[in-house]
Amino acid sequence: MINLPLQSQLFGHLFFAGRSRITLVNTNKGTHVRLKIKEKKERRNGKMESTGRFYVYTSILNDGDTGWDYAGTMFKSNANYRLGNSHSKGSQTDRILAFVSRAINNPSILDEKGVNLHHEGRCCRCGMGLTHPESITLGVGPDCVKHMPQSFFDSLLPAI
Repeated sequence: MINLPLQSQLFGHLFFAGRSRITLVNTNKGTHVRLKIKEKKERRNGKMESTGRFYVYTSILNDGDTGWDYAGTMFKSNANYRLGNSHSKGSQTDRILAFVSRAINNPSILDEKGVNLHHEGRCCRCGMGLTHPESITLGVGPDCVKHMPQSFFDSLLPAI
């Protein structure tokens, strides 16, 4: 289920929320790519903690929940990435991750390139299905929105 486009400035927040499924639709070219992002966590002192590493899977086929390909690891600290072993520099997957990295650092690139941001009806933080209209608009559920950083809310406010 793909919803109406989200505000492009939310891209980095939704990407690094924890369990995102995001679709980037290039309206100029009529193409799209689906991204599945899962945060790598480790147990420290009996508690699961973030490592700042996010595993990224891509799907460029319209085949539901199959066809996911491990693309690489994205690092939250600087939005740099490391390609998975089955991909080489200059490959389509490398170009996708390079674009995603640039868009995380500068979300206005999405608007400039005619790329719409969509979520797939699941909370980008926990992966549960979204049912509340407000949650669908934000891409984050009512319980998880409490855990989003202040910068997430700041990006929702119009520029003054």
